[in-house]
Amino acid sequence: MKMKNDPSPKEDEDGCWYIPMPTTEDCDEISKVLREKVSKASRRLTDNHQTDKRRLATMLQKSIDDTSWRDVLAGMFTDRRFRQFKKFRYYGEIDSMRIGVVVASKGASYNNYALNKLDVENLIAAKRSGKVDHAFVVAAVLNVYVGHHDVEELHASLLQNLPCRSGQFGEFWTLTEYEITGVEEPF
Repeated sequence: MKMKNDPSPKEDEDGCWYIPMPTTEDCDEISKVLREKVSKASRRLTDNHQTDKRRLATMLQKSIDDTSWRDVLAGMFTDRRFRQFKKFRYYGEIDSMRIGVVVASKGASYNNYALNKLDVENLIAAKRSGKVDHAFVVAAVLNVYVGHHDVEELHASLLQNLPCRSGQFGEFWTLTEYEITGVEEPF
């Protein structure tokens, strides 16, 4: 870029040094050059940000896999990163991962866990559409963690073959302790 006024210091007739002010044309040219440089830098930052975001997501995936999902889900009822947005539905964000949870609940006076069919179907749809990164069914007795399963695996291996019952909150499955925990009863 060539400026009309030479920007190097000058000496006036009194012996004082000064730097000449750029002309309006010079200012317009400087502004244009700066806009181009900022635009190029912004594109590079955006490209680098997307790459870094993918790299970070991969690193976080490895770190959460290295820890146990049990540790994360066991504390979900008191963890501020999770929030209940509907009865038996929770959503949490941990390390930039979106986690959807449906609770299979067991009241004190019942022997089996109840799992709402519509909640499971909505969670599977959310996972497949990318609204959540991970989706789980968490079994709980009075908001105390008992166990968990990946919702798609549980649906494919067990739920799709079980009959549903009708209840106050719609259709639901009943699951035994063994179906939740895998531990057989002694007799």
